Amino acid sequence: MAGAQQDLIDSDPAVVRARAELEAAQQAAHEAEEKLEATTEQKTQVEADIAQHQQHIAELDQQRAQLAEYFLGYRFWQFANERGATRSPIETPHLVGEDCSGNR
Repeated sequence: MAGAQQDLIDSDPAVVRARAELEAAQQAAHEAEEKLEATTEQKTQVEADIAQHQQHIAELDQQRAQLAEYFLGYRFWQFANERGATRSPIETPHLVGEDCSGNR
């Protein structure tokens, strides 16, 4: 008798539909969990990439500042050389900011 009742329940269209909906919901939950995990991993990688790029930008900014300083020193040397200076600005650091007559 219990088997007959179970068969009756299992064949009920509402039960069949509810089981199908439950299975679909469970499958969707598993897929959502997989997508969440993949998205979390991607987010972690993107954050690491951003930190790495920020570090690289800082290094490039430092290089740019060094190049600008070098370029300005070189331009000063060129300027002084065009006006008859015989020593480089490295040899005469006290002249930085002075004109050729020694005035500031």
